Amino acid sequence: MKIKEVKNDFKIIELEEENGFKIQRDNLKITIYDEEIINDLINKNLQKKYERLLYLVASLNDDNDTTDSDVFLVRNKIDELKNIILTKYAKYLPKDVINKYLKALILLEEKIIVPKRAKSR
Repeated sequence: MKIKEVKNDFKIIELEEENGFKIQRDNLKITIYDEEIINDLINKNLQKKYERLLYLVASLNDDNDTTDSDVFLVRNKIDELKNIILTKYAKYLPKDVINKYLKALILLEEKIIVPKRAKSR
């Protein structure tokens, strides 16, 4: 993106579409180009998804009626988030942040207690 200052104001004179982070909500499409804002949005989104997974793993481990399919579903959700990080967000986040999230997800996956006598639903 090239920006030119014009009388104490800024004007975008060249914009590269592929460098922006696209967000779509309902019929509204927004492209964000500021790296700091992109990182904040992605981190908030990932943190929210991680907290949901944390809650799922905790409730899975506390529930006496946990089945193999419950464990499979939670592990599948963890894998989905790993794939999102590695595909959709990899070009926007620094490698150390990506590694931090992946390590946290691997540790979370290891915390899943597989029931000894799981019931099938």
